[in-house]
Amino acid sequence: MKRLVVATGITAALIAIGATGCGGDSSDTSSGPASPEDVALSYWNAYAEGDGAGMCDEMSADFFGTAGADSCAQTAAVLAERGDMDSPEVTDSQVNGETAKVTVTGSQGVTYVTDMLQEDGEWRVDNAQQK
Repeated sequence: MKRLVVATGITAALIAIGATGCGGDSSDTSSGPASPEDVALSYWNAYAEGDGAGMCDEMSADFFGTAGADSCAQTAAVLAERGDMDSPEVTDSQVNGETAKVTVTGSQGVTYVTDMLQEDGEWRVDNAQQK
């Protein structure tokens, strides 16, 4: 079951990602697994930069679906125009086994709760909701 993102003003764009996404294949080659906070920040930085591929790389397969990268790139470009998540910072994090909730706030005070899960031993964004 695909999850829908509920976020004021961008619901339709994010639902389009959830329905037609582009995978969750990260190519990070760091020395160890990234923390849920690191992955959430990477996702929101990609959002801020309009980097659809970067957003795709951090998403779970279930959240993103199986469509191509074009959908991610188009949606990310629309989201980046909002400018509400420049300089994202983790403001709260709660890890519970293989799931986590990471709260991230942008420079304009917009806050998202980012649901995370471990998929094949790596943290992935599984949903996001504006707080």
